[in-house]
Amino acid sequence: MSDADSDADDLAGAVSTLLCRSPVAVEVDGERRGRIRRDILQRIALATIEESSATVTDAPSWSRLSPLMEYRTIDSDPRGTKQTMLVRLLPGGEVPAHFHPRDEEMAVIEGEVEIGLQTLRAGDFHLAPAGSHHARMRSTDGAVLLLRYNMGTPNLALLTPGVA
Repeated sequence: MSDADSDADDLAGAVSTLLCRSPVAVEVDGERRGRIRRDILQRIALATIEESSATVTDAPSWSRLSPLMEYRTIDSDPRGTKQTMLVRLLPGGEVPAHFHPRDEEMAVIEGEVEIGLQTLRAGDFHLAPAGSHHARMRSTDGAVLLLRYNMGTPNLALLTPGVA
């Protein structure tokens, strides 16, 4: 073994010994503790703001899908593969039975909906997994739903520079 290898082993052993020692507790006065706490919370808040997104609007615009159903897209994946929307079923509104080629998640925000023989109320969640058949969905008194689903193959125009 060379002197360089021996020195490297000694250094690694010394570093390992230092890292394994218990840290020494340090008393921090209340004012300094408060500053440290505020700094940490501010960094967390900034990181959260920078890493998240929000859709805020004073007058949300709804698009009519049928005479008794409206929707509003609130988020789309930049790759064009996922979408989140609000769906408003007006009293008597319904969605015919259909097949789900991809997963669809739905949360009832307000009102009630019937999916086949099951009634979902505000706060309830429904998952229609890929490959499943979805029974007719109907709302007697109206409902607002949060819907998130995979759209499948990405829109290549969004992924190809210069193509729109």
